[in-house]
Order: sequence, then C-alpha cells, then structure tokens
Amino acid sequence: MKIAKQPWIFAGLLLAVITAGAPGQQPTDQGLAVSTDAVADRFVAAHGQRALLMGYSMGARISMGLLARYPKRFRAVVLGGIGAGAGVTDPAARKPIVAALLAYDKSKLTDQRASLLREFAEANKNDLKALAACMAADRETIAPSQFTNNRVPVLVVVGTKDELVGRPEDLVIMIPRAQLLKLEGRDHLNAPGDKLYQQAVVKFFEGAPT
Repeated sequence: MKIAKQPWIFAGLLLAVITAGAPGQQPTDQGLAVSTDAVADRFVAAHGQRALLMGYSMGARISMGLLARYPKRFRAVVLGGIGAGAGVTDPAARKPIVAALLAYDKSKLTDQRASLLREFAEANKNDLKALAACMAADRETIAPSQFTNNRVPVLVVVGTKDELVGRPEDLVIMIPRAQLLKLEGRDHLNAPGDKLYQQAVVKFFEGAPT
C-alpha cells in the first residue's frame, strides 16, 4: 500500500504552533498537552481514520504525547531526533534555549546546546519567536508506564553524532514494539536530510498494519 495515498501527519519542529492554535490564541497560551489534543482532534475531524505519524526534535516529543494519549489513532509512528527523557523537561534547562532563540545577536551565545538548536531552527526557517514560546510552555512528563501496553509500531531515528538528545537505546527499551535506526556520522541538524532516513521512513510506513 503506497503511503502517498494514506493520511499521515508530519510533526515538525513547530507542530504545536502551526496546527494547534485556536483563533485568537498565541503560542504562549498553550502547553504541549493542549497541542497534542488539538492536533489529534483536528486530524480525526478531517480524516476519521488512523494515521501515520512522524515527528522530529520537538515534533517527536509532541508525537510521543500523541501516541501516549491516543494510541488507537495511529498505525505507525516515527520519532526522529529524540532520546530518553523525551526532550528538555526541566524549565530551568529550557531557559537558555528560549534566550538563544530570542537573542538579537546569535554570535554572542555561550550555551553550545542552545546555539545548536538556534542553528537548527534557522536552517529549517522556523519562526524563532513561536518556537521560543512553545519551548517555554508548560509540559507534561511522559512516563514509561504510559507505553506499557503499546501495540503501535514505532521507529526511532537518531544520528550517531547527535549530542542534543538522550540515549535513544533507552527510549526504545521504554516503548514496546519500538526499533532503532542510527544514522552513521549524522547529527541533529543533518539527520533529517539523510537519504537513509527518508528511505527507512517510507519502508516502515509501507509495512504498517492497516
């Protein structure tokens, strides 16, 4: 079955901002839990069937929330650029990232991780202010127990040089039916453009249960 003819969602870096905002709302009005609810509700309203879901970086964190809350709505899920810990959950740890995204002069940034995330966002032409608001928003902790009975096939894809995420091996252990693909020599910025990444996603989705 060709995936081009199937409903699927790409949860990019700014999924919560792009698709979840109600009229008149700003990104700062919402937490990631609200975003996952809104994305799922909008998809079901539009398609009324199970979807193929892919998320990268912050989008992968949101996708994990979707999988935890609505496992019956998805045929298969791809989580890219994420490891154990499901993103930066400590508000204090997110502050330098928010500051880096909003900085007028990025050449003066001293936090390497925050600087790399700023570079990644700019490379993908993301709205830095919207991303900063999303990063600063309250978020729920995703507990391993939420995936105990998971039956949805999951593919985790991470570059071997990605220093912005936790251990992907631990994430795969946490989610039953998850498998890991490590992209040799790729980091957080260039992994999504790797042909192996793209080919693996297509193959994985084509083999998803109906």
